[in-house]
Amino acid sequence: MRFVTVLALLFALFSILQYACAPRPKPLVVTSREKAFVEVPIRSLPLKEDDLPVSSFLRAMDKSIAYYRRVPARKVFYFGVEGFSACELVDSYSGLKEYAEMHPRWPAISAYICEHFKALRCVGYRGDGRLLFTGYYEPRVRGSLKKGGKFLYPLYSLPSDLVHVDLESFGLKCPLKRLTGRLEGNTVKPYFTRHEIDFEKKLEGKGLELVWLDDPVDCFFIHIQGSAEVVLADGGRMSVNYAGSNGMRYKSIGAFLIDKGVISREKMSMKAIYEYLHEHPSEIEKVLSYNPSYVFFRVVEKGPVGSLGVVLTPCRSVAADPRFFPPGALGFVEICRSGERKPCNDRHDYLFKRLVFIQDRGGAIKGPGRIDYYWGKGEKAGEIAGGFKPWGEFYVILPREHAAGVN
Repeated sequence: MRFVTVLALLFALFSILQYACAPRPKPLVVTSREKAFVEVPIRSLPLKEDDLPVSSFLRAMDKSIAYYRRVPARKVFYFGVEGFSACELVDSYSGLKEYAEMHPRWPAISAYICEHFKALRCVGYRGDGRLLFTGYYEPRVRGSLKKGGKFLYPLYSLPSDLVHVDLESFGLKCPLKRLTGRLEGNTVKPYFTRHEIDFEKKLEGKGLELVWLDDPVDCFFIHIQGSAEVVLADGGRMSVNYAGSNGMRYKSIGAFLIDKGVISREKMSMKAIYEYLHEHPSEIEKVLSYNPSYVFFRVVEKGPVGSLGVVLTPCRSVAADPRFFPPGALGFVEICRSGERKPCNDRHDYLFKRLVFIQDRGGAIKGPGRIDYYWGKGEKAGEIAGGFKPWGEFYVILPREHAAGVN
């Protein structure tokens, strides 16, 4: 009997590995962190043209400093080929923060940064320095702690049967280093898909429901954004945040609707998807099920909380792939007005230029050519984020020198 169980386990693992090691899309031109950045003269960056208050910059920097203080002091963060310890980054950013508090004007702050830091330009996917920016936000929705009436659609907490398999520990070489699945007896199986959870009710009755919403489309977009502020029937508020996922690959329903000819590429946005699904409720199951990826949540005191465990700052926090971009690091963005890949040629071509901090990551934000920009909470932020898809440039700002006595 034990032999049969082992065979069943191996067979299930082999089936999952077929999925994990399946051929990926055509490789990117830039595939390593070391090749993703080139140094540029920091004085060439128009840092003083930041159009937001210095106060928001200081709030966001506080969060990164808190993160670096929380991790081991000697943990190394790589900026291209050069590594800095958490201790060094705390010292460097704390010095900048102290100066900015004493001289809260962009010309002075810019001069300080140019004196004490240097800049690396991200070359993007193709090596041309162009990155695609998207926007995200924290939705504000209505909900109830009890199922009933119009509140029929749950946000789930992390299931206890969800497990992870470290493929590298088995000596396996494939693009996906970790599998997410579920235990069924002694067998590991792929976790339930979105369709199985939402439309076949595979998790119903297991006590995993955190809160009930009145709209399945709202639930879906909260999965995409990774957090939400829920306004409860009694007037109270509840913040929920990303806790984990079912491990399935993210598939864009926007691309699905474009391919079907339902919404044109030029008119595609979160708002367009939202309106289409509410005008065609019979399509909700088919369209939402196209994306098998599913997110589980936890209650937090204040949100949204990024992947570093810090509360995000509107218009100052961004999400990026930590395999390429150093978590917590200071960055500088130049965003073009045009939706085309071509470079901005003069100051009228730019939508904005701002100092930001890498304080989050995203399931669909992969590689050196993608940045997700956090716009804040509520409907207005959602309207901006939903239609935000420009090209631009991204720079990471790193200390000019290593701290004395630190290896």
